[in-house]
Amino acid sequence: MAQLLGLLSASPLRSLDDLLAAGRILMLALLAGLALRLTGATLGAINDLPLLGGLLELVGLVSLLQFLARHALRQQKRAELLERIRQLRSRLLG
Repeated sequence: MAQLLGLLSASPLRSLDDLLAAGRILMLALLAGLALRLTGATLGAINDLPLLGGLLELVGLVSLLQFLARHALRQQKRAELLERIRQLRSRLLG
């Protein structure tokens, strides 16, 4: 945030469009921070419920085990999964 403000103060704002673009970036950063705080507070509240936090951990563990059983235990499926990951990585990174 401090770097963003430093960049904004270092570059002269020549017109109203420059000011609006800088304000839009700042507003998006503030909204992203607010969304992260709300998400963290919601997850913290869910985790504080005695039964629900443990239940969600169990659901996550079962989902992980199902994924591993479907994709990672058999050699052919594991090779297909690794090939798909390589393709996605090359498509995203160039």
